[in-house]
Amino acid sequence: MQLSSTYGFSLLIACLMLSIFQSGCDLLSQNSNDFQNLIIQTEKETYSKEENELITANILNESAEAVFITMPGPVTLDKKIDGKWENLGRWYITAAIAPRLVEIAPEEFLSEIAKLNTDDPIIEETGLYRFHFSMYSSKFDMAGGENGSKSILPLKFRISNTFYISD
Repeated sequence: MQLSSTYGFSLLIACLMLSIFQSGCDLLSQNSNDFQNLIIQTEKETYSKEENELITANILNESAEAVFITMPGPVTLDKKIDGKWENLGRWYITAAIAPRLVEIAPEEFLSEIAKLNTDDPIIEETGLYRFHFSMYSSKFDMAGGENGSKSILPLKFRISNTFYISD
């Protein structure tokens, strides 16, 4: 059976398009995994409300790319309720300085990106909690200029370990 040149050309184009599509998917997959080695960790796994403990989170960037975080900036506290993470709200790490965008280079460690006392009103009861942050894959102008767009990382890369708060 002899194939027409039109069919052969169509087959060639289809193969080229498939190859380009697969390469694009590989790049997208690679980009989404570039930040899988961000480690956002509290100093302990269990804290006591009664002892009014300070919960502190730190970050280690073991990924191949720099990330950016606003410091001091908003931090969100989530609580696991009925098997789902519920956003309890944000609070700001207050300081006498204006917020700025901080770069966390590959292999860099940044301490105290979040601090919260266990007697804070946002923590009403015992349970399983986590922090999540606004972290970006590129710089941007915090004043709203055109020096870059906000490229926020997917949530799975911006959350801390879970920690338990007991009575």
